[in-house]
Amino acid sequence: MADDFVVRRDLNGVPVHGYDHNTDLVKTLLYLWDTSSLSPVLATNIPGTGAIAAGNVALTTRVDDQTDAFYIYIGKAAIGSSEDAAIWQIQRLPKSGIVKSLYADRNQNFDNIWSNRKNLSYS
Repeated sequence: MADDFVVRRDLNGVPVHGYDHNTDLVKTLLYLWDTSSLSPVLATNIPGTGAIAAGNVALTTRVDDQTDAFYIYIGKAAIGSSEDAAIWQIQRLPKSGIVKSLYADRNQNFDNIWSNRKNLSYS
């Protein structure tokens, strides 16, 4: 049946969540930016690691809801990355109100420092 899997999209039309009526599960869909093709690539889970991968890159995710009273920060980088290295993709989400995800430096590049997340520019 065509309605067995329903997808919710963000403000840019990118699929972010899917609901499977057959299993009653909500699935988070994650896209990574492929710098070779300059297009988003659907990420997949690496079983047993908690990591995700697109191509040959396995990522780890950090979620910080304690640093700031108003925002949640989500960072992604290659597994084993230093939090002080400029290799993180960082998003900021409001804890309340209209949820609009903003990326550090106005882009989804992996070029930010996780330990500096509160001081970065988001828009």
